[in-house]
Amino acid sequence: MIYELLINLNFWSAFSGLLGSIVIFFFGLSPKIDINGQQDLILEQVDEKEKTKQIFTKKLVTVD
Repeated sequence: MIYELLINLNFWSAFSGLLGSIVIFFFGLSPKIDINGQQDLILEQVDEKEKTKQIFTKKLVTVD
């Protein structure tokens, strides 16, 4: 009796984990929200650090 209950519990926990990973794959993770409820969202701004990374990477990729 207890053995069958453990097998069923193991099956459903594995099934719910698989289902959760599929949902996360299709819908993605939610953006980070801090304790105060403010959400950091940057639109149409240039990130200078990423810009310098791309310039450096572009120099590495181009072979003369």
